[in-house]
Amino acid sequence: MSRHHPLRSCSLIVCALVVWWSCQTDDIPGPTTTDTSISALLSPEIDSKIRDLPALERNVASPEPWEGNDSLLVAALRRTGGVLWVGLRDPEFPKTHETAWLSVGDKGRRPNLQSRRGVRGALSSAAIRASLGAIQSYGATVIKYYAAFGMAIIVIPPEVGPALAEEPRVDWMDPFDGGDGRWFGTSVAHRAFYFTTQTIPWGDSLVAAPQAWTLTGGDGAEVLIIDTGLEPSHEDLPTLATSNCLEMLNNPVACSDDDSNYHGTSVAGVVYARDDTMGVVGVANALDADDIYAYKACIYLEGGASGGDGTLYMFGGVGCKADRTVNALEWAEENLSGGVVNISYGFTTDYNSIATAVASAIEADIVVVAAVGNNFTSSELDSTAYPAAYDDVVGVSGVMRDSVFASFSTSGPCPNSGSVSNSSVLISAPYWTKSTIGVDTYADSLCGTSYSAPFVAGVAALIRAANPTMARAQVVTQLTRYALDLGDAGYDEAYGWGIVQADLAVGLYQPDVTGTVETDRPKLTWSSIPMADHYKIWRQAHPEESVWTAWDTTSSTTYKDWSTKVDSLYGYTTWPPANGDAVGYYVEAIAANGKGTGLNAWATFIPQAGGPG
Repeated sequence: MSRHHPLRSCSLIVCALVVWWSCQTDDIPGPTTTDTSISALLSPEIDSKIRDLPALERNVASPEPWEGNDSLLVAALRRTGGVLWVGLRDPEFPKTHETAWLSVGDKGRRPNLQSRRGVRGALSSAAIRASLGAIQSYGATVIKYYAAFGMAIIVIPPEVGPALAEEPRVDWMDPFDGGDGRWFGTSVAHRAFYFTTQTIPWGDSLVAAPQAWTLTGGDGAEVLIIDTGLEPSHEDLPTLATSNCLEMLNNPVACSDDDSNYHGTSVAGVVYARDDTMGVVGVANALDADDIYAYKACIYLEGGASGGDGTLYMFGGVGCKADRTVNALEWAEENLSGGVVNISYGFTTDYNSIATAVASAIEADIVVVAAVGNNFTSSELDSTAYPAAYDDVVGVSGVMRDSVFASFSTSGPCPNSGSVSNSSVLISAPYWTKSTIGVDTYADSLCGTSYSAPFVAGVAALIRAANPTMARAQVVTQLTRYALDLGDAGYDEAYGWGIVQADLAVGLYQPDVTGTVETDRPKLTWSSIPMADHYKIWRQAHPEESVWTAWDTTSSTTYKDWSTKVDSLYGYTTWPPANGDAVGYYVEAIAANGKGTGLNAWATFIPQAGGPG
């Protein structure tokens, strides 16, 4: 059944502006006014949002064919009705693309990932107002300003495009093509079930979620799922407040209209279906309903159909929109305290707008998890999807029940599909699962990296719940360090670092060591680490030794080195002044499988006269 969505009145406004500009015939080659500094040019709503923004390092989109070609740019703007994205700039700093360099290795996480990185200079409130004023002086109308990102959606006469591209206060331009992203759930048939008892999906066990549940079920973490919305009355999902269900312009409607497509509802089930007496169990099944958010970025276009045998043919046409994705990321940055964002779709076009929004969200300590994509023919194995391919995004590939990479297959539970394998893969998770769909119903074999990503997002939520002060970068390290390594040793482009393992990712972390001096000996004390089997003591004497030496092991949470006499504790994660004698210790928690936490911090002691030996 077709229903009216409140936000679509906004879409009609955009369309009206497009039609209005497309009807203009006058050539406007440059600014119509030179006054670029008066806030009165801006609406009060936009002006009230403006704030200083720090410099931002981000991925830089590859040059478009129209860049440097006026006729192609005008043609592109005519196709969009003059609607485009613009990034704002302070002329004191170079344009982002002018600072770009080739980045290899994603800060050591994905060794083969290559990207162009650049830095957008800081933007003061005055510079932002001046930039918006300059843009309006070309006859532009600002449709929306993104206060967290320093960019806007505007509409201009297409002929103005080349002149605006040369404006010193414009950093970049992307003609607004709507940005239809591709969701990564398969469109094969799935039989709908009404479960009378509860079943734990095999994927939960593969990622060791039940072991992690002894430590946390996710209560206290915040999760935003950007997708097709959410079925508001499913028996196995918590009921969300209207204010937690958002759509374009942050209208609270994503859960008030049913998720006819079911994609968002099924992704939600993987993350947080309740551990009760019915249905399935999500990875972070104890998330508080107040900390769960749904943002409808993907618009349902056509209905699914039910076969006479009870088979539900899931997923009609869906368009996942670039502007809605940016809106959702802006909302996340302004409303989440860290948190986890799941994006189970991707764009084949590399948009500066999405790259900016993703980088800003990551700087705001948000863990962004994204599906790397599916292949529906054997020739699509290496297709690239954004945002999964951006630096610092957790790109997730898929594996089958036997832990084998989900390569393209014409048989099995996921016929004619498979997981993408390329340099955007950071980690892997189950490719298919059972999950929630329509009202109080479930699907038996939902396939795609759409479902791999929420397994990882659920584990990230467990980590943040168990370790609420842990920074985003360390959360990502927890995911990769303890993954079950498969395929080539270490990293490979199919499994990434391996299959995510919730138990160690949640419960094995660097001990926080306190150093004291007791009877002239160094003493170390730390809190018990839940998943540690034992602890390894590492030691380094300065300046006699240049490397850390495995010194001892213990199952206790205290250690005293009787072989070394010391005068005092000097401090942590530092050595005494140059040429001074010192002896340092750090404690590594070791799991039963031999994996350890590595070196993060150490305690330094000043030895007694005669050296640290």
